[in-house]
Amino acid sequence: MTKRGISEDIWERLDRALCSMDWRIMFAEGYVRHLPRVASDHCPILLCPHSTHIPHNNLKPFRFKAMWLKHDKFGDLVKHVWELDRSSLLNNIQLLSNNLKGIQKSLGERFSNGLVRLEATLSEEYNKIIEYEVVFWLQKSRNIWLKEGDRNTKFFHLTTMVRRRHNKLEGLKSEDDIWKSDKSSTKDIVISYFQKLFSTQTTLENYNSLPHMFPCLEEDVQLNLTREVSEDEVRFGLFGIGGLKAPGPDGFPAIFFQKQWEVCKKELIKLVVDSFNTGTFPIDINYTLISLVPKVPSPFDMTQIRPISLCNTTYKIISKIIVQRLRDIMLLLVSPNQVAFVPGRQIQDNIVIVKRCFISLEL
Repeated sequence: MTKRGISEDIWERLDRALCSMDWRIMFAEGYVRHLPRVASDHCPILLCPHSTHIPHNNLKPFRFKAMWLKHDKFGDLVKHVWELDRSSLLNNIQLLSNNLKGIQKSLGERFSNGLVRLEATLSEEYNKIIEYEVVFWLQKSRNIWLKEGDRNTKFFHLTTMVRRRHNKLEGLKSEDDIWKSDKSSTKDIVISYFQKLFSTQTTLENYNSLPHMFPCLEEDVQLNLTREVSEDEVRFGLFGIGGLKAPGPDGFPAIFFQKQWEVCKKELIKLVVDSFNTGTFPIDINYTLISLVPKVPSPFDMTQIRPISLCNTTYKIISKIIVQRLRDIMLLLVSPNQVAFVPGRQIQDNIVIVKRCFISLEL
């Protein structure tokens, strides 16, 4: 009891369950349920070691593993695939992903305890495998402050599980405030929420005169914006992307293209240049994964979730080149008293401006 009396309610969830690191790793799906209060002002805690959530049977998309780059023969595999077809970057990526999936499946089918014991006796090979594992869990843990040389793989593993636990949807509340945990119901809740969010009943007015309200660029500035894309621009755009950032539908993060730049740069540059020259690009580049990222740990309502788009690396490169070119001329297009897209201006500046307006008006 809190001994604060009836009028001193505490509207916080104070009741917790603590576990050790080993227990968390052993019961990765474990969670805590707070049962209804009866006599005490504390909620009974039910510790469930296994999740009641029914996993879906959908096939997981291909994901390139950064640890593959550490293998001595990976570069040879990429060169071999690239020599088969020099005409299309997208075809090469698809062919490489098929090869990697086949190799992983073959290794899984030939698993042998004898080989594992033999491998444990070879210290050099053992250290290499540890290095592979560190890179693998570093990519999954998303901890920027952890250096690549750290070898606390148990910590990496726990961090990944905790993040997944916080991000996992056990269920959602419907508009009627009813808890839904089955796959079909939660899917309907998500679709309904975003359909209403991105739909409108408002009729658009006639904006024929709107183009005349915007500033026009001089001809030399326009020519500079539409100039031929150079190799340096493509390289700058690629290496400006975080290597282990979440990939798009093709499954290849930026680190693959960064490490294999000399092999794949010709096809990559050609794809980007053709996209700028024609104003179009292959539809596969435009495919995007929508990921629902929780704003709070263990969300239960759609207002606690925000959608983010996971784009392919090639799409990100094109976007970065456009942004870099527009950055130099934004002051020609944006008024100095505008809030957004002004270099050096922050959202907090609006508060200062409003305060000064009130002072000048003597309000």
